[in-house]
Amino acid sequence: MEPDILVNLILVGNVFLGVLFTLKSRRWWLPYILMGITFLTLTIGFGLSLVLNKQSILSYLFVFVVGQLIWAFVFVIIAHVLSFIVRKVPFRHKQQIGWGFLIGFPLSFLVFLLIH
Repeated sequence: MEPDILVNLILVGNVFLGVLFTLKSRRWWLPYILMGITFLTLTIGFGLSLVLNKQSILSYLFVFVVGQLIWAFVFVIIAHVLSFIVRKVPFRHKQQIGWGFLIGFPLSFLVFLLIH
């Protein structure tokens, strides 16, 4: 698999799961734990590739995913704030709004990645 596609897949997957955890869980910290685990996994892989003196895909992914992971945090924080607003304000059709968040945020993040 091409590394650029893998980087985008990891980032969009983090945003998708982050928004999903934001919508379905009352625990505010759950999406950020997922991104932290992603960061730690890539950091450990990068460290092992340095220690073993071998060029691996994890070192490439570490450089590019960590550079863009801050944008995934921003998108999940925005989804978190909007989810909080939707829960507090008496909107009708909250489930449709949630589906819009779940589909819209990862798609808009993918477009952002492709443009940026």
